[in-house]
Amino acid sequence: MRNVIAIMTIVVCFMSEPVFAQLAMGHKVDFSLSWPVIEYKTKYSLAVGVHDQRPYIIKGEKYPIYAGTMRSRWGVPWDINTQSNKPLSDDVVSAVASGFMNVGIKTDTAPLLFSDQQTTVVKRLRNLGAERIVLINLREWKVDIWSRAGFFIDAQAIVYDKDGHEIASSYVCHRNVGSGDGSVESVISAAQSYLNMLLNDDKIKVALEAESTFSEVTEVGRDARFIAYNNGTVLDTKTNLMWASKDNGENINWNIAQYYCGTYRGGGFTDWRLPAIHELMELYDSNKMRPSKCANDCDLGVITTLINISCGYLWTSDKEQTGFRDGAYYINFNDGTQNIYPLNYYEYLRVLPVRTAKAPRHDLLEKYDAGIKKGSFERSRAQRLRELKKLKDDDLLTDEEYEKKRREIIDSM
Repeated sequence: MRNVIAIMTIVVCFMSEPVFAQLAMGHKVDFSLSWPVIEYKTKYSLAVGVHDQRPYIIKGEKYPIYAGTMRSRWGVPWDINTQSNKPLSDDVVSAVASGFMNVGIKTDTAPLLFSDQQTTVVKRLRNLGAERIVLINLREWKVDIWSRAGFFIDAQAIVYDKDGHEIASSYVCHRNVGSGDGSVESVISAAQSYLNMLLNDDKIKVALEAESTFSEVTEVGRDARFIAYNNGTVLDTKTNLMWASKDNGENINWNIAQYYCGTYRGGGFTDWRLPAIHELMELYDSNKMRPSKCANDCDLGVITTLINISCGYLWTSDKEQTGFRDGAYYINFNDGTQNIYPLNYYEYLRVLPVRTAKAPRHDLLEKYDAGIKKGSFERSRAQRLRELKKLKDDDLLTDEEYEKKRREIIDSM
């Protein structure tokens, strides 16, 4: 009986460990997913680098793949390393480059060694031939997981011109412990937040001669009921769903897929999400098979060429408990079947963000102009301005689109 009680005690203690169990599985985290949400565009091409200058890396006390520490219930520390087993600086530069490329900025990167001097680092980035250099120096970057997640960052972003002359810099330092629930998503989200602060700083924007990312939306292609726009979105006029024009491009588990959609900013929209089963099934068509880009994968049945699905299996938002584990459904675009996998499964699974569109802005303006032409010339300009203002108030037009059309009406007086 004593042995039974001892075994039960061990099980209870193990089950009561904090929520950091997600990180405990392999003690790894993927910071390449912490891409910043860049709030501007620039006419310049960029060379981007991340220089790991953490003191314990330079002294050889930790390996460059070190990303933080996780502690057991009793405070025993274990190292957390990068998911890729590459230096942390490689993962961070991948995230930063993805942030810039997501808004259409031409970006190139170069791997930097922690042992490099600053002059060597700048020279290496200059050799990429870009018009501006963005260098991030990491003096600290790590997570500390116990019952909750702490994120430590001490980083500087510097913008240089093509000749290596410093133009501007920004700085962020955060050393508070206790934010987040200890999950992988909370750690990645914290990293993303501080990269946002670092790279969206006003001084960085000025140095890059930044322009707003919210430009006029124009149509770039049609395929039956689907309309593609220049902001990387595709509208399904049958379902009124707006899709990202391509999936995320790599295999991820369901939790990361949900995080990816929630932080996706295609077209400047902030309400992207995982698609439901019935929504994603609208994109499957067995009569329109095309080759997959994944190795050893069968052809894919995708209804339109305007949406790029790179691999056969795509996650949905629908979940179900299977035995003792939660699972989520995915759609197999090889044959249109619906299956369920555990939430932590990632092989062959990708994600395509979706949002519910109120109406395509481009079509709204076309209909608005057509209505004016069909109506009386004496249809008052005041009435036209009121209608235009209502479209803006209903969040169907951006500020730029509203001002441009408003100016056209006023100039016609």
